[in-house]
Amino acid sequence: MLEQGRLVYFREKLLAKKRELEQQVKSMEEGGLHQSMRDSTGELSFCDNHPADMGNELFERGKDVALRDQARLQLRQVEEALQRVEDGTYGRCQRCGQAIDEERLEAVPETPYCLTCRREVEKEGRPRVRPVEEEVIRPPFGKLTGDESAFFDGEDTWQTVARFGTSGDLADWDPDGEL
Repeated sequence: MLEQGRLVYFREKLLAKKRELEQQVKSMEEGGLHQSMRDSTGELSFCDNHPADMGNELFERGKDVALRDQARLQLRQVEEALQRVEDGTYGRCQRCGQAIDEERLEAVPETPYCLTCRREVEKEGRPRVRPVEEEVIRPPFGKLTGDESAFFDGEDTWQTVARFGTSGDLADWDPDGEL
């Protein structure tokens, strides 16, 4: 368990981070995210613009929305950590109950997990190592199953194309430069 002085230190650190995140979200929303895209660009019509111009605007808008959502998520995590300070459970892993290293709390004061449990939680979120498409596509990109050991692959393709000549063949060379 954290001593009272360290607990006060982390509480102040969390409060400072909360103020910073609230200001960040507020400035993003005041910067145009609270308006429609039409209002924020100042355009009366999107028809007279080049599609790439609107693509840039859409990309920037999407990026700003993602950054705002990330800040809101982080703000919620900070508020949950402040609640754990009030409950007396701050500094303990919510998964295994062990104490979280102070170095980890210093780096990520809103963390609810020790490093070991955090890694396990992240693994649970990504059970697939390979893309799902590999389960349905045929070799050479997928796995061989049963009697599919003879298939037309990249090497067979090269051999077929090479029958018509390669850049190393004399048939491709024109000494007069008229090809």
